[in-house]
Amino acid sequence: PCDKDGPSLVFRIHGRDFELTKEDLLIKFNSKCFLGINQDSDVSWWDLGQVFHRKFYTLFDAGRKRLGFSLARHPSNNSV
Repeated sequence: PCDKDGPSLVFRIHGRDFELTKEDLLIKFNSKCFLGINQDSDVSWWDLGQVFHRKFYTLFDAGRKRLGFSLARHPSNNSV
């Protein structure tokens, strides 16, 4: 259930830790909770998807073939 305690997950990407808490990891839909990340057993990578991008802003630098991550800032509910 959504209200149970759960662990955080930390993903280390090029030596930097990116923590996703239980609240970050769960997607609530129709009173049910789903884990919002996926790992395919046929490949050696994780699909962090929406839950990662909701918490961390991702900058794609195609010219230099690199990615950058930063904690995302979300507008408050009072913004216009």
